[in-house]
Amino acid sequence: MRSSTAAKVVAIYSIVFGALGLVGTLFDGDVANETGSPAFSIIWMSLFVVFGIVVLTKSNSGTYGEKGFVITLLVFYAVISAFGIILLGFPFFGPMLFLIVQILVVTPIVFSIIYLNRASKESSESSDTVGDVAELEYKLRQLENLLNKGIISQEEYDAKRKAIIENH
Repeated sequence: MRSSTAAKVVAIYSIVFGALGLVGTLFDGDVANETGSPAFSIIWMSLFVVFGIVVLTKSNSGTYGEKGFVITLLVFYAVISAFGIILLGFPFFGPMLFLIVQILVVTPIVFSIIYLNRASKESSESSDTVGDVAELEYKLRQLENLLNKGIISQEEYDAKRKAIIENH
């Protein structure tokens, strides 16, 4: 699996999770009766949607511009997971709520970790390729400079050029 695929899974999951959370918060009949404001929930769920959209759009570029957003979403899901652990302290519904919360957050956490692992490998592979190409280009330019200065003949240039390309 490529890193962009893992990023898209995290993004789509976050968009759906955030949208469902927003719908639940906005259309909950008990919101008007609560003493607290639903603003925190609205902001929290909106961040999931916005970050999910950003990751989804940036994951197609191949520049790993979505990496910071994936890390932020991973932290968000880790906070929710920690909240689920707190639920274990409640005697009756605690364990059941803990399981529900962990089931909800395990998918994006796993795919975030997969993304970070793959992105790291893909990024180091691409930098190695860029370094190899730069080294080849440097050697060929040096060889061309020797030819232009008359230090080596055209035949020597052709032979050395062929050897450099074959060995690279």
